[in-house]
Amino acid sequence: SRAFDEAGQPQAVMKTLDQVEPRAPIYELPYSITNEGSYYLVSSLMGSPSSNGIVVEVGNVHLDLNGFGLYGVSNSLTGILLAATLSNEAHNVSIYNGMIGEWGRFAINGTNSSDCEVSRVKLYGNRDGGIALGFRARVKECNVDDCGDIGISVSDGGTVTDCKVFNEKVGIQAANACSVTECMAAGSVENGIVAGDGSRVRECQVIWNASNGIVVAGGCLVLNNNCGGNGLATNAGSGIVVVGRGNRIENNNLFANYAGIWLAEGGNRVEHNNATDNTIGIMDTTNGNMVVRNGVSSSGTNYVMSPLSNYGEILINPGAGFTNNNPWANFETW
Repeated sequence: SRAFDEAGQPQAVMKTLDQVEPRAPIYELPYSITNEGSYYLVSSLMGSPSSNGIVVEVGNVHLDLNGFGLYGVSNSLTGILLAATLSNEAHNVSIYNGMIGEWGRFAINGTNSSDCEVSRVKLYGNRDGGIALGFRARVKECNVDDCGDIGISVSDGGTVTDCKVFNEKVGIQAANACSVTECMAAGSVENGIVAGDGSRVRECQVIWNASNGIVVAGGCLVLNNNCGGNGLATNAGSGIVVVGRGNRIENNNLFANYAGIWLAEGGNRVEHNNATDNTIGIMDTTNGNMVVRNGVSSSGTNYVMSPLSNYGEILINPGAGFTNNNPWANFETW
């Protein structure tokens, strides 16, 4: 660029490197971020025993892994630690675009953080867990494989979008008022997706989890999910299990689970779901639920209904061209 002096003559203006690229490079581990701003990796980096990789000690930080990886070693600690203190809330930290693997604790641990985001990160082989974030966190487009107890965990108000989790114990755990959408949670020895009160689980693929596919507390929306092969290892789990009141379970596809839907609490509405080839299609073991307009077929037992709940008439093998004056009817075919 050019400027002019007092005489009106053109004068060259040079920018400093910090002005051209206002980001700080990270060359080695361990590394502590103590100032706000943007940081980036210049290469893949290896951790050290008894040490965290990168410790973020302030808020308002953007960390670009730049396509590189952070790799732990034997007895290493956490790959990226958001270290909240009395003077630091660890808020507004973004981590994106790289790989974090084989740390002795977590890949990313920010349980006391708020308003943080992790996106486009691949995590694998971290012993204690993958991503653990605090209030109003956002996790999107991440892949988690074989990461300890919980693959992705967010506190109240968090969102998890377009992530794929193949984890040891629990795939995705969301607290209250969270949203989990368009994710895959598969192959956990316990549950695929667990969501707290007032949450939404929508358009997820939840398969081959040993205990349950989706577990929701109260006041949740569970919509348009595809749940298969869950609960078979224990012969007690289900594609969707409801443990609270005030939920709406609608338009889900449930196939080859132990139970397709298990209502373990009352006061819920179950509508327009399709359950096929489950050991039990829809199971209501409590009272006060409303079960209408569902289709269940080819299950060992299609419906197990509580006499104290409300459910539409179950039409068994109505055949072709059937007519029915009951718009709330459920269907059962073999």
